[in-house]
Amino acid sequence: MTAPGAQIVEREAGFDVDGLESILAERASLESILFVGHEPSMSSIIKALIGGGQISMKKGSLACVKGVTATDLHGRLAWLLSPSVMSVD
Repeated sequence: MTAPGAQIVEREAGFDVDGLESILAERASLESILFVGHEPSMSSIIKALIGGGQISMKKGSLACVKGVTATDLHGRLAWLLSPSVMSVD
């Protein structure tokens, strides 16, 4: 089930910044995009987008990078949530 206007794009393992650039170019009119992926690809992409640093994407983590566009792949990490922060008892 997807939300109205949502698109599902599947990529192979090893997804990288070049792959991200093509996805953004194909969907330049979208205001936001949610990516779901696996390690180490997700941490590597986030680090590349924010200019480096240490990112630990544990299984089930969510991250928000703002300011990235199809023509400017530089953004800032708005938040990074681990599964323990999101747990509901």
